[in-house]
Amino acid sequence: MKTLLISIFILCVSALGFIVHKDTEMKKQAAVDQLLNESVQPKRKLEQAEEPPMSAANASDPL
Repeated sequence: MKTLLISIFILCVSALGFIVHKDTEMKKQAAVDQLLNESVQPKRKLEQAEEPPMSAANASDPL
């Protein structure tokens, strides 16, 4: 009986440890994803700001 209780206790502790490990991993990945998304958005805004709108005067003048 004692061996069974010890085995169950070890199994529960191991399962909880694994769950905590996975939760921490997911939080770190979410933080990395957020940083990547934040770094991509300013680049898109800069690219849009650098492209001047095409007007009729600029379209006919090939330079």
